[in-house]
Amino acid sequence: MRNVLAKVNKANGEMVAAAIRTIFAQPDTGAVAEQFERIIATLEPQFPEVTAMLVDAHDDLLAFSAFPIEHGERSGRPTRSNGCIARSSAAPTSSACFPTTKPSTVSSPP
Repeated sequence: MRNVLAKVNKANGEMVAAAIRTIFAQPDTGAVAEQFERIIATLEPQFPEVTAMLVDAHDDLLAFSAFPIEHGERSGRPTRSNGCIARSSAAPTSSACFPTTKPSTVSSPP
C-alpha cells in the first residue's frame, strides 16, 4: 500500500487506499476477484501506474482469499490474558491483572 500511495498525490491518496481496501472486505473468493477487476477499471484512467502495480501484484494481493474465513477473522478487541486487557505500557496501571498473593514484608528504613 505504501508503494502505491507513493505514486498518488496526497489529495487522492485516501480515496485510492479506500478503493483498494474494498478488495479485502469481500465475503468470498469470487467477490474478491470481481472487486479487484472493478477497482482496476475504476483507477486505470486516472492512475495507470497504480493499476499496473496492482495487476503485477495480483497473485500476492489476492492470495488471502484462498484461506478459510476463520483465518481472517478479527474481533477488533484487545488481546485478553487471564481476564485482563493487555496494555502497551511497560508499567501496569492496575494490580487486578496479576494473581492475588500475600504481600511480602518489606522493612522500611528507620
